[in-house]
Amino acid sequence: MSQAFRTELQGLFQDATFALENTKHFALPIKGPTQSDNHFYESINALLSDLCLENQNICELTDDLSHTHNNWMSLRSSMTGPERLADNTVFDQFVAQYPYIETLNHLKQYKRQLRSAQKILEGALPSVSSQSASHAHIPRMALPTFNGKSAEFLSFWNQFNASIGKLSTLSDAVKLSYLKSCLSGPRFP
Repeated sequence: MSQAFRTELQGLFQDATFALENTKHFALPIKGPTQSDNHFYESINALLSDLCLENQNICELTDDLSHTHNNWMSLRSSMTGPERLADNTVFDQFVAQYPYIETLNHLKQYKRQLRSAQKILEGALPSVSSQSASHAHIPRMALPTFNGKSAEFLSFWNQFNASIGKLSTLSDAVKLSYLKSCLSGPRFP
């Protein structure tokens, strides 16, 4: 009865184990004495880009593991006495062979490490208010804001890209700072 969940959890467990055996580290780079600020900020942005991809993969894996586990537990709670007794043995053997709940906890811990590294890297980038006078020619305008609602993303992105994204005079680090200032709502602390 629970074979489909076990098969799915087995595959997810293997993916999660591989991800945890190959964790990535995103330490703040050291700025070289001859390295320009723009080059330094570009290296931070490259790290942030890689970190975001890793975080997205880990989040998806964590969500898939949690969802499949919850579905299996829902099925188990709806089983009758004899079905449940038979599944208890299967469940115990499966969890002993594939300790996916412990692995799920390790994934969550890794996600926290990634968030911490992201905050450190983002903190090393200049804020919009500390930009040099060389950007003083950018006119003051109300930038669009994005609150996390996926239905509004395309409109937001088109407006942002037209006002900031296509300005070739701005470095990617500056554009990222502008983008960060446009994010609002509970999903963007």
